[in-house]
Amino acid sequence: AERDCKRCHIKEAEKVMEIPAKVYAMESLIFLDVEEKTSSTVRVRVKDRAGREAVSDEVSFTTLTLTEKMTNDNMPPLITNLRVEELRGGVFYTAVVAWDTDKPCTSAVQWGLPGAPVTRLSIDDQYTRDHRMAVSGLSQGRQYVLRVISKDPFGNTASSEDLRVETSRLFSKEIEEPDAFPSVEEVSVLKVGEKTALRWKTNIETTAVVALNPVITNEILDEPHFPGFVESKYMGLYGCLTRDCHEGNIHKELSHPTGALSWKKFKTPTDLPLVDGSVMLCITCHTPHGGDHIYRLRKVEAELCASCHLK
Repeated sequence: AERDCKRCHIKEAEKVMEIPAKVYAMESLIFLDVEEKTSSTVRVRVKDRAGREAVSDEVSFTTLTLTEKMTNDNMPPLITNLRVEELRGGVFYTAVVAWDTDKPCTSAVQWGLPGAPVTRLSIDDQYTRDHRMAVSGLSQGRQYVLRVISKDPFGNTASSEDLRVETSRLFSKEIEEPDAFPSVEEVSVLKVGEKTALRWKTNIETTAVVALNPVITNEILDEPHFPGFVESKYMGLYGCLTRDCHEGNIHKELSHPTGALSWKKFKTPTDLPLVDGSVMLCITCHTPHGGDHIYRLRKVEAELCASCHLK
């Protein structure tokens, strides 16, 4: 058992997650869903409008030891420079609405005809200072009323004044692509209240994909059996009869039935391990690491039998 712990024990739990940040921005913040006792790595891959990509260095962090913090100023965001940058045509028209905020915020816009119900579009998982959203499904030759809403990571919210948009003359803002390739700068992990967040900046506007790799190890938790075991049946039954542990006819001709058994004529033991309350394993009766009783039984043989068999 000491030489081959990984046969039964999982030594670490690892799962790489990719988190998209779809708003073109030069500064972004997203929340990371990680456990407190977790050692993780994170990397940011960005792409500009020309399709050029850049990848940040890998950043390692443990949530319990983060020192950088963002505090709540209890102030609503300041929305400035609200504008329509583009009005595109087609079967329906699309208006590209943009605005700025004085701190990282979410992006939302609501629109509708005067006096009619409004439609709302929002991006709630990326916080940035420069916002841009496409409002589609507009009819030609109408006047729409638009309003934008932004919320900071602590929930402080602000909305703009109404902006009236005429869907008549199409126009487009020419976006000049910079000569410089994108680069990722100032990647940091911080605490926002009780939550963990990732913040980064780029030299030009980009979208991003964040690769988060949380690794929970038993060394971090100081719990030798964390985070658990391999699949239960393999650990306690099939694993005993394969490879170099218990091979040969004497061990494969079991003296006691195993697997999914009928318990109609027997009592289910309360102090012996079963899978799903009924599946008997080798380790139901035998201890995997040795013990004080003959045949590595969990109890004295007579007591062990009496755990299930009625007199």
